[in-house]
Amino acid sequence: MTIAFDLRAIMRGNVSGVETYTKSLLDELLKIDKENTYILYTNSHRDISANIPKYENENVIYVNTHIPSRLFNLSLRLFKYPKIDKIIKKECGKDVDIFFCPDPRPTPLSKAKKITVIHDLCFKHFPEYFSRKSRIWFKYVLGIEREIKSSNKLIAVSAYTKEDLVREYNVDPKKIAVTHEGGGEHLKVQTNEEVILRKYKLPKNYYLMLSTIEPRKNTNNVIKAFKKANLKDMTLVVAGRKNKRIFSDYKTITGENIQYIGFVDEDDKSALLKNAKGFIYLSLFEGFGLPATEAMYFHTPTLVSNTTSLLEIGKDHAMLANPENIDEIAEKLKTLQFHKQERPPYSWEKCAKETLDIINRVSA
Repeated sequence: MTIAFDLRAIMRGNVSGVETYTKSLLDELLKIDKENTYILYTNSHRDISANIPKYENENVIYVNTHIPSRLFNLSLRLFKYPKIDKIIKKECGKDVDIFFCPDPRPTPLSKAKKITVIHDLCFKHFPEYFSRKSRIWFKYVLGIEREIKSSNKLIAVSAYTKEDLVREYNVDPKKIAVTHEGGGEHLKVQTNEEVILRKYKLPKNYYLMLSTIEPRKNTNNVIKAFKKANLKDMTLVVAGRKNKRIFSDYKTITGENIQYIGFVDEDDKSALLKNAKGFIYLSLFEGFGLPATEAMYFHTPTLVSNTTSLLEIGKDHAMLANPENIDEIAEKLKTLQFHKQERPPYSWEKCAKETLDIINRVSA
C-alpha cells in the first residue's frame, strides 16, 4: 500500500499542536510500519527543507511541487484542480492508495481514498478569536464541509471533537474514529536543566502556563485567580508568544509575581515542565489539550478546565476547575503543587498503532 502523508501543515516551521501531532505521529508510524510506502507530500515554491523532517527509511519518498501557495489553494478550492494524487504519480510514478491529511485543507483527489484528522472546531464556535486572515481562510478557502464529505474517514483527536462534528456538521458517527494524541515523549529530555532555567531567569517555585498567547487560552482569568490565591512564595510564569497572523490580539494583564518569558525553544520545554510546581491549562475551548498531557507525562501537577476535551483527558488524572470561575481557580491554585500527578495513558506509539489500523481498514 502507498500512503501519501500531507506535510503542508508543517512547511512554515511553526511549533503548535498540529505541527507536533504531524511530526510525532509520522515518527511513530515509520517506526512500526516497514511494509507500506510513505510519500511525504509538500507544495512550496520556497526552500522549506529546514522545516521538513529527514528520514532515511527505504519506504519513504519525498515529493514537493512548486506551485505558489495562494494560487494553488485557490485552484484547489474553486476548481478542485489539480488532483493531488495525480500530481504525486507524475512526480514519482506511484499510485496513491491512501491520502492522509493531518489537518483539513483543500485536497481534491482522483482515485485515492482520503483520511482527514479534525483537531477542533474552535473556528466554528469562536471566529472572533482569530485574525482576519484566519477567518478568510476558514470561511472562503478551507471549505471544511467539502473536506468532511469527500473524506472516506475522519479521525477526531478526542471524543468531544467527534461529538462536535456530529452536532455541527451532521456527520455520521460511524464515519469518525477517535484517536487521542500523545503525551510528552516527543520532548527532548535535557541533562543541563539548571542552565535552561537560568536562561529564562526562572525562580525556584513557579506555576507554569505554556501556550500561544491568544483569547481562548484564558490567561487573564488565571492571573486574576493567582493574585486572589495570594501565593506569596510562588511565581506565575507565562510562557509563549502571540501570533497575530493566526489569532486576534489579546491584551494580557500583569502584576506582582507574574513573569512573562516569551517563546520557549522546543528543546527547553521538558526542563520547564519538569521543574514547575504546577502546570495550568484552563483554556475556554480545546480539541485535545496536548500541553496538558505533556505536563502530566513528567508528573507535574496539572490543573485543566472542566469543559470541552480537557474534561475528557483530565477527569481521571488532573485537577479540574471552571475556567470562568476565578474564585474556584484560586482555591485550586492553593493546593495544586500538592496534587499527586499520575501519568495518563496517552502516547504517540498508541496513537500511531490506532491510526495505522484505521488506514488498513479504509484501504481494505
